[in-house]
Amino acid sequence: MDKIITKVDRVSTIEEAIKLQELDVDIIGISLSKNINFIDNRDIGEDAALEIIKALNKAKSVVEISVNNNLNQILDMIKKLEVDYFQPLGKEILPIDFRKELYKKGVGIIYSDIQVSYDDDPSWILSSFLSEEKLNSCYYQIDILGDMENSWQFLKRDCPQYPEELQIDDINNLAQQYPLLITLDFSTDNLLQIIKSMPNIKGVSMILGDNPCRNDIHNFQYSEVLNILEKSSSLCRMRKRKKSITRRKRCYSKKRS
Repeated sequence: MDKIITKVDRVSTIEEAIKLQELDVDIIGISLSKNINFIDNRDIGEDAALEIIKALNKAKSVVEISVNNNLNQILDMIKKLEVDYFQPLGKEILPIDFRKELYKKGVGIIYSDIQVSYDDDPSWILSSFLSEEKLNSCYYQIDILGDMENSWQFLKRDCPQYPEELQIDDINNLAQQYPLLITLDFSTDNLLQIIKSMPNIKGVSMILGDNPCRNDIHNFQYSEVLNILEKSSSLCRMRKRKKSITRRKRCYSKKRS
């Protein structure tokens, strides 16, 4: 399995960005447009976004902006911020000329806000995007069973009882064809299990959000994300140490024999 990418959206301060970067978050998402899904202060201005991006020395940056008719203005903003990725707010597919301009600037596109329900046909999940030519898409960010409580348990335990419903293998097979970042109800107990169950995914994404206005999307408190990442990172290190010790014991046994 390749390195799993970790992406956190709606980061709103330098302090948050630096801490997440220290926890090996690969992509820091910054929202410059009002997200009606939340009642909070995580949508920030251009100057604040620039300060966050300047503070990054390892993680890549993505800005999320609502695309209306201000395409030239957005291109100027992207040039000023020197971002790595652009993420349209909502499900809008960017105009082809705009995609070409982003490509010329070396800016990738992340399409997000793709909700996946238990009764979705896997072939439909990305169908609206795949009909377009030259998408210049680096990742598709999908939210799996956002309307289900304990979504991972439901996907793992309940869906297999109904073969016609969405299965873990459906997501994993889709991820083999397209670069997916997935969202589920991540926790300290299940993150590594989820990643192991879908080895073809490119990574995981978590959206920071306070006071959500919807109950069909996954969102996380900042403190919750820190806890998940810290515990998962510690567990990974423990497993690596155990594997290293096991290898050394095997080598020692071979030498003695």
